[in-house]
Amino acid sequence: MTKERWEGGESWIAAADLSGKQYFLVKQSALDKVNLATAQGTETGVLQNKPKANEAAAVMRTGTTRVISDGSGTAISVGDKLSSDANGRAVKVTTGQYVGEAMEASSASGTVISMSLMFGGF
Repeated sequence: MTKERWEGGESWIAAADLSGKQYFLVKQSALDKVNLATAQGTETGVLQNKPKANEAAAVMRTGTTRVISDGSGTAISVGDKLSSDANGRAVKVTTGQYVGEAMEASSASGTVISMSLMFGGF
Protein backbone atom coordinates (compact mmCIF):
# COMPACT_ATOMS: atom_id res chain seq x y z
CA MET A 1 0.00 0.00 0.00
CA THR A 2 1.50 3.33 -0.99
CA LYS A 3 1.88 5.80 1.84
CA GLU A 4 2.03 9.54 1.96
CA ARG A 5 2.89 11.90 4.81
CA TRP A 6 2.72 15.57 4.00
CA GLU A 7 5.47 17.47 5.78
CA GLY A 8 6.94 20.02 3.43
CA GLY A 9 5.16 21.25 0.38
CA GLU A 10 5.58 24.34 -1.69
CA SER A 11 3.39 26.12 -4.19
CA TRP A 12 4.95 26.72 -7.60
CA ILE A 13 3.56 27.53 -11.06
CA ALA A 14 3.38 24.81 -13.73
CA ALA A 15 5.57 25.83 -16.69
CA ALA A 16 3.64 23.42 -18.96
CA ASP A 17 0.54 21.26 -18.85
CA LEU A 18 1.30 18.78 -16.04
CA SER A 19 -2.28 17.61 -15.61
CA GLY A 20 -1.28 14.03 -16.49
CA LYS A 21 1.88 14.05 -14.33
CA GLN A 22 0.68 13.79 -10.72
CA TYR A 23 3.36 12.03 -8.58
CA PHE A 24 6.10 12.57 -11.18
CA LEU A 25 9.41 14.20 -10.23
CA VAL A 26 9.65 17.88 -11.17
CA LYS A 27 12.44 20.45 -11.36
CA GLN A 28 12.60 24.21 -11.17
CA SER A 29 12.52 25.53 -14.73
CA ALA A 30 12.33 29.28 -14.10
CA LEU A 31 11.61 31.65 -11.25
CA ASP A 32 8.70 30.09 -9.30
CA LYS A 33 8.00 27.58 -12.11
CA VAL A 34 8.40 23.80 -12.34
CA ASN A 35 8.38 21.28 -15.18
CA LEU A 36 9.13 17.56 -15.41
CA ALA A 37 12.54 16.53 -14.12
CA THR A 38 14.59 15.24 -17.04
CA ALA A 39 17.81 14.02 -15.45
CA GLN A 40 19.38 12.77 -12.25
CA GLY A 41 20.19 15.55 -9.81
CA THR A 42 17.80 18.14 -11.23
CA GLU A 43 14.77 17.33 -9.04
CA THR A 44 12.99 19.90 -6.91
CA GLY A 45 10.38 17.48 -5.53
CA VAL A 46 7.29 15.43 -6.40
CA LEU A 47 4.20 16.95 -8.02
CA GLN A 48 1.12 16.38 -5.84
CA ASN A 49 -1.67 17.75 -8.02
CA LYS A 50 -2.65 17.97 -11.71
CA PRO A 51 -2.03 21.56 -12.85
CA LYS A 52 -2.35 22.84 -16.37
CA ALA A 53 0.14 25.43 -17.65
CA ASN A 54 0.36 28.52 -15.43
CA GLU A 55 -1.74 26.95 -12.66
CA ALA A 56 -0.56 26.32 -9.10
CA ALA A 57 1.66 23.25 -8.78
CA ALA A 58 1.87 21.64 -5.32
CA VAL A 59 5.37 20.18 -4.89
CA MET A 60 6.36 17.99 -1.94
CA ARG A 61 9.99 18.43 -0.88
CA THR A 62 10.14 16.57 2.45
CA GLY A 63 8.26 13.65 3.95
CA THR A 64 6.85 10.50 2.43
CA THR A 65 5.15 10.70 -0.95
CA ARG A 66 3.77 8.62 -3.73
CA VAL A 67 5.93 8.66 -6.85
CA ILE A 68 5.66 7.18 -10.35
CA SER A 69 8.51 4.72 -10.79
CA ASP A 70 10.15 2.80 -13.60
CA GLY A 71 11.60 -0.47 -12.36
CA SER A 72 11.35 -2.16 -15.75
CA GLY A 73 15.03 -1.77 -16.68
CA THR A 74 16.55 -2.11 -13.22
CA ALA A 75 14.19 -3.35 -10.51
CA ILE A 76 13.69 -1.12 -7.49
CA SER A 77 13.90 -2.71 -4.03
CA VAL A 78 12.96 -1.28 -0.64
CA GLY A 79 15.81 0.98 0.51
CA ASP A 80 17.17 1.75 -2.97
CA LYS A 81 18.12 5.37 -3.66
CA LEU A 82 16.00 7.00 -6.38
CA SER A 83 16.45 9.79 -8.89
CA SER A 84 14.71 10.95 -12.05
CA ASP A 85 14.89 9.41 -15.50
CA ALA A 86 14.43 11.53 -18.63
CA ASN A 87 10.62 11.37 -18.19
CA GLY A 88 10.28 12.38 -14.53
CA ARG A 89 9.86 8.82 -13.24
CA ALA A 90 11.78 7.55 -10.20
CA VAL A 91 14.53 5.05 -11.05
CA LYS A 92 17.19 3.28 -8.98
CA VAL A 93 20.60 4.98 -8.84
CA THR A 94 23.88 3.83 -7.31
CA THR A 95 26.06 6.88 -8.04
CA GLY A 96 25.54 10.63 -8.17
CA GLN A 97 22.65 12.55 -6.69
CA TYR A 98 19.40 11.06 -5.39
CA VAL A 99 16.07 12.52 -4.31
CA GLY A 100 14.78 9.78 -2.02
CA GLU A 101 14.62 6.19 -0.85
CA ALA A 102 12.15 3.55 -2.02
CA MET A 103 9.73 2.29 0.61
CA GLU A 104 8.23 -0.24 -1.81
CA ALA A 105 9.53 -2.36 -4.68
CA SER A 106 8.88 -1.81 -8.39
CA SER A 107 9.67 -3.97 -11.40
CA ALA A 108 7.48 -2.24 -13.99
CA SER A 109 7.15 1.16 -15.61
CA GLY A 110 4.42 3.42 -14.26
CA THR A 111 4.13 1.74 -10.85
CA VAL A 112 3.13 4.04 -7.99
CA ILE A 113 5.33 3.44 -4.94
CA SER A 114 6.04 5.23 -1.67
CA MET A 115 9.27 7.18 -1.41
CA SER A 116 10.87 8.94 1.53
CA LEU A 117 12.23 12.25 0.24
CA MET A 118 15.89 12.81 1.21
CA PHE A 119 18.02 14.80 -1.15
CA GLY A 120 21.66 13.65 -1.13
CA GLY A 121 24.49 11.99 -3.00
CA PHE A 122 26.85 9.04 -2.90
